Amino acid sequence: MQRITRRASVGLALLAVPFSTNIAHAQSGLDPIVVTASRFPEHRLDAPIGTRVITADEISDSTAHTVPDVLSKLGGVHVRDSSGSPDVQLDLRGFGITGDDNTLVLLDGVRIDLLELSPRGLSGIPLNMVDRIEILPGGGAVQYGAGATGGTINIITKSPAKNERSGALYAGAGGLHTNEYRATAALRGDAFGATFGVQRFMSDNYRENNRFEQDSAMGALLWSEDASRVALRFGASEQFANFPGARTEAQLKSDRRGTDTPDDHGQKRNSFATLSGGVTLEGVDLDADLSYKEGERSSVNVFFGSPTEYATEYRSLSVAPRARWNTSMFGMPTQWIVGGDYYDWEWQSRITPAFPGISDGLVEQRSKAFYVHNRTELTRSTRLDVGVRAQRTETQHGDATDTRSLYANEFGLRQKLGEHWTAHGKLSRSYRLANADENALTPTGDLLRPQTARTKEVGIEYRRAGVRASVNAFDIKLKNEIAYIPFIAGFGANTNLSPTRRRGIETVLGWQPTRDWDFSVIHTVTSARFREGVYDGVDVSGNEVPLVPRHRTSVNAVWEFHKDAKLGINYTYVGRQRYDGDQANLYSHRMPSYEIVDLRLAYTYKGWTLAGNLLNALNERYYSYGTIDFCASFCAYPQAGRTFFASAEYRFR
Repeated sequence: MQRITRRASVGLALLAVPFSTNIAHAQSGLDPIVVTASRFPEHRLDAPIGTRVITADEISDSTAHTVPDVLSKLGGVHVRDSSGSPDVQLDLRGFGITGDDNTLVLLDGVRIDLLELSPRGLSGIPLNMVDRIEILPGGGAVQYGAGATGGTINIITKSPAKNERSGALYAGAGGLHTNEYRATAALRGDAFGATFGVQRFMSDNYRENNRFEQDSAMGALLWSEDASRVALRFGASEQFANFPGARTEAQLKSDRRGTDTPDDHGQKRNSFATLSGGVTLEGVDLDADLSYKEGERSSVNVFFGSPTEYATEYRSLSVAPRARWNTSMFGMPTQWIVGGDYYDWEWQSRITPAFPGISDGLVEQRSKAFYVHNRTELTRSTRLDVGVRAQRTETQHGDATDTRSLYANEFGLRQKLGEHWTAHGKLSRSYRLANADENALTPTGDLLRPQTARTKEVGIEYRRAGVRASVNAFDIKLKNEIAYIPFIAGFGANTNLSPTRRRGIETVLGWQPTRDWDFSVIHTVTSARFREGVYDGVDVSGNEVPLVPRHRTSVNAVWEFHKDAKLGINYTYVGRQRYDGDQANLYSHRMPSYEIVDLRLAYTYKGWTLAGNLLNALNERYYSYGTIDFCASFCAYPQAGRTFFASAEYRFR
């Protein structure tokens, strides 16, 4: 919530165990089902090279408390904490402070969008309800629309198997007065089924005035018979958080855990319901989703001794019909996917008392889109993918209106190179629209133009028993990138940038030398630069974009040293990066690199799993977010040192 205030109101804001993604299961011949790339279930072998899948078992074995924890520790996603809340910012492919807005997040294939700059409330999704998480770097724009330039993350919840009767109880406690409780149940006969889960999480966290409490629940009612299926999924969460604010350079040395904002706090509530259905008729799959979401959030910041409240309410409705048809064209196996999306958002904000340059506002946005995707096997070893999306969006922001026609496309070629090697290449176009907070603070008061991006990508993948590896290289050229520049329009504003560029290499390796050992590595090298541009007399041509580490590495090892016991190690390295606000690249220092080691020891016996997690085992003193805005040198949000967390879980069937 503090990020909303900082970016929209400027001055108000300043106040594991290792994972083993599906890459490590190549030896078993298992091929997880994925849906993100096509919006229909397909084998992992048919998904784009570089797709990452995190399973429920890997989540259960990890040190993660929340979905953002899972994405960071198990998925290689870069995260940053700029508020002290577990709802951290996500960043795929190096977008810095706008990483959230360029990374599309889905829950069971339905967009999680808030039309504002607050990080998505992913910590409210009970971990015991997650079946798997699919990460598709650089993909999803044709299928899902705006905001997928960096990639798409799809969180898929559990559905019980036929005749399943199961449940789990979980309790954990650890340092910083952290407590966590979860309970789940699943029941299904031949046709009808139901799942339900609840989660409560509480922690004082590392800093003073950093108390966090969250309650959440999620469930589903399901029916399937022969070729028909219906599901109603629903959930709600409520959280309260105290905001400790940033520490100056001097305070980081003298009082890392202190706060200058002892009265800042916020709360939010969210709820949703999604009705999904599908049927297969003579080889044609017909599916549709109808989803409704609503929520409210508020934050109070004490500014010069006077409290200021920033509050928002939102609701959204979406409808997404689609069809898949497998046929042949000129004797070649062909798959067609066609679909449409309708989105209707309404967002209301209020600032009390009024803040100069920012006013209460009502934003309404409606989008209609149509997309088509074709996959053709030109030969037994060559596959062509072509897709296009057309979208029309109408935005009413206060008295300003804007109508845009937007397009996304994709052209990809996949080629098998023998028994173990596969190569691919892809050209794509994507887009993103400014959200309500960004349009509320622009240099001229006009609404911002859409951001567009053209991406070139090549990759190669190797797989055989016990080994799976992939390397992807990408080049993204952006026009009208939407970002905040602190040294324009007085105190800073959101604007459309001159051309920018992201380039990088993503390397993923999984290796299981024996049945007892799993190793995996995810390493990214990213370059993010301004191609040109002069802002308020400052030439940023060739400059680095802030908050983009050049190197990020996750190394994971799991040793099953006994049939009932596992030891895991997770190592994360994040390289140096420019501070937020340093678009001019004039600040003499960069955010220091950091290394985090998490350890986990778990023992399972007769349905019980007892585990001990040592987090930040080397007691690294670090921070994942820092800024030079309104700071004498820099300000940062220091992270917790070494902590211990123990848990017990009982699963029954």
